[in-house]
Amino acid sequence: MKSTSIGRWRAQHFTAAQLADASFSGDLADPFHKGRVNLVEYALGNAPGAPGTAPGMSILGGRLALTFTRNTAATDVTLTMQGTDSLEGTWIDLARCANGGTTAPLVTGVPVSETETGMIRSAEVRDLYLMNDPLHPHRFLRIVVQH
Repeated sequence: MKSTSIGRWRAQHFTAAQLADASFSGDLADPFHKGRVNLVEYALGNAPGAPGTAPGMSILGGRLALTFTRNTAATDVTLTMQGTDSLEGTWIDLARCANGGTTAPLVTGVPVSETETGMIRSAEVRDLYLMNDPLHPHRFLRIVVQH
């Protein structure tokens, strides 16, 4: 079996019997019913059975801000932070973190910050638009994790 970053994470957090059951240890499984699948737990640096850290939303500097942790050892995933005016609308890629690298803006004017120490880093991505922008009265942000 080829050793991968997520494979090592799985081996650290699941028993042999759990690893043999894809409905328990697979990327899209939520074995502990926390509302976050294994792939997201891995990308955020959480242990699957522990409470872990969920992404948060706040208003900083007049903009909607998405804060989250990320695992720099997750070198086989990409996290993309996106924003939209409508849940049924088109999502725009605002920032990205690929292969364990630093979170970087994809759009000019999107503030991004990240702690630069340790394996689990805190990151913050602020929306492109100010909260009082009349052309964008409703804004939504999300993180997309791809393996």
